[in-house]
Amino acid sequence: MLIPWEHFGALHQDGYERKMRDKIHFFDSLGFKLFESVIYTFESDIEDAAGIEKLIERVVLNPTF
Repeated sequence: MLIPWEHFGALHQDGYERKMRDKIHFFDSLGFKLFESVIYTFESDIEDAAGIEKLIERVVLNPTF
C-alpha cells in the first residue's frame, strides 16, 4: 500500500501556500484524501512527536480507505 507523506515546511516563503494547495489538489485528484490516505505534516508538527505518531497510527495502521 502506498501512503504519500507530504511535509509543508516553508509556509513563510512567498508563493509556497499556493504550491501547497496545488499539491493537496493533485493528491486528491489521484484519489488520496486529506488526512485519510495521505499524510500531511507542517513545520509545527515536528515539535510534537506524539502527534505525528498518532497521525501515522490513524493513517497507516488504521486506514479508512
